[in-house]
Amino acid sequence: MTITMRAECVFFILCFVSNTRGQNTIIDVAKNLGANTLISLIKDAGLTETLESDGPFTVFAPTDDAFSKVPSDVINNLKNNKTLLTEVLKYHVVSGKVLSSDLSNDMTVPSLLDNQDVRINVYESRFILKIVTVNGCTVIKPDQEASNGIIHVIDRVIYPIPSENMIEYITNRPNLQTLAKGFSSAGIEDIFEEGGPFTLFAPTDEAFQKLPEKTRNLLQTNITYLKEDSQSSK
Repeated sequence: MTITMRAECVFFILCFVSNTRGQNTIIDVAKNLGANTLISLIKDAGLTETLESDGPFTVFAPTDDAFSKVPSDVINNLKNNKTLLTEVLKYHVVSGKVLSSDLSNDMTVPSLLDNQDVRINVYESRFILKIVTVNGCTVIKPDQEASNGIIHVIDRVIYPIPSENMIEYITNRPNLQTLAKGFSSAGIEDIFEEGGPFTLFAPTDEAFQKLPEKTRNLLQTNITYLKEDSQSSK
């Protein structure tokens, strides 16, 4: 091989590497998956360059159908509020490459949004196929490989971003006021404000009204009984 031919080969290899570097990034794979709404919102938020960088990143990517289920006023609010849009999108991204095989039940993973974790649950038994959820959204297409990370396609948009602790959430919901008063009467609010994480099965006011009157009175007047009943829900 002559010197000229060797130089041409080296030049070709360098050009090939240069042209292929950065291809099949998170953005490219999302496009190939048809996640058009997500791609558009990422562009609006100015996060395209971030998700095309080296990473690696793990993205929980809602489908277009998932975005279509979000109320239109919420979508419009996101489009008109770049800060909020950026926060919501960052809540779908985790630093590092996390395969579905790395996920375990009751696992919490820090998102790119400061001080906000996403919660992973894995459901599997001899009766059902393995189901993975992130904040209750089902992973419908896991482990979509990208050059700078991985995408797990999910069936819903993760929102709203949690900004309240459990007691604040209950207190601010009109249909959970009986439960809120019960926690206050039992004097156990601090447990739910500072501890955790907890999973709470929260009866609505309507559910409490369906209890026999004698039982409701017992809950309202017997603090010891109320504490035991509340703590069994954690």
